Amino acid sequence: MNKKWRQVGLYSVSVMATTAATLLPLVPASAAADEPGKARRQVVGCYDNETGALRLVLKNGRWLVDGAERKCQPGERLIRWQVGKVVKGADAGTPGPRGTTGAPGANGADGADGADGATGATGATGITGAIGATGPAGPTGATGATGATGDTGATGPTGPTGPQGPQGIQGVTGETGPTGPTGATGAPGAGVAPAYGSFANNTAGVVAVVLGGTSIPLPTSGATSGVTADGTDTHFTVDTTGVYQVSFQVQTTAALLMGVQVKVNGVGSPLLDDMANVAVNGWSASAVLPLTAGDLLSLDAYGLLGAATLDGGAGASLSIVRVG
Repeated sequence: MNKKWRQVGLYSVSVMATTAATLLPLVPASAAADEPGKARRQVVGCYDNETGALRLVLKNGRWLVDGAERKCQPGERLIRWQVGKVVKGADAGTPGPRGTTGAPGANGADGADGADGATGATGATGITGAIGATGPAGPTGATGATGATGDTGATGPTGPTGPQGPQGIQGVTGETGPTGPTGATGAPGAGVAPAYGSFANNTAGVVAVVLGGTSIPLPTSGATSGVTADGTDTHFTVDTTGVYQVSFQVQTTAALLMGVQVKVNGVGSPLLDDMANVAVNGWSASAVLPLTAGDLLSLDAYGLLGAATLDGGAGASLSIVRVG
């Protein structure tokens, strides 16, 4: 038991002794020994284990408190005193031996903490500890304002040439430059023997066209040299071997689904064939052909079983001119 509770125990014993001394005079001094009921009195109280206070409940058979206060409360201990008659002088017996000291009571609950004391003076600064490990990097801060532009550094060496990029789109055609001076006249060439012929039909004639083809008569002749028409004006013979520019055109009064071509020796030339996929009223073609002396040319309409009326103005024409 600590000092505090030893003090409380002594205080309790003192209280009990004081209480007993107070109560003893209330016992009648003249009580006879043969009156045990009157000579013996009882006092009942409740002892608070924490504070050491004694609360009297019953005295001489009379209640001192009412209701629930007549019972000891939690944390209190019931105590009774028996008091006998008072004796004097030689009648007093020899005091009995001192009883053994009772066991220490249980420690009471800790009291409330006292108020904090004043803050002491700041001690001397201790030795700086070792640097701790580097913590994780914090989030990137906001981008600062752009600084002033520094001086331009020296030009580095030229890097290797990269691969050629794709060709760009063609630019706008520029304006035509001025005509250059005329060159010197070349030496006279060997020349080409003239051969040409021009033949036409402007009579608004009607041509009976069959599927296999019908030669269109061209009775009107223009300038002719080296090209001869037969008696029907439908076939024309070249007299000289060479390269010839051959052209034709045909115009009718109504649109027809047919074709027009130049035949050489009875065989249609693919370079001089005009066949439309829809009905039209005009056909034409021009090509350069190698011809041999004696070749026979004709202008034929084909692919139609019916009549084709030539236009009275344009009609039909065939031109044969040697160019080489």
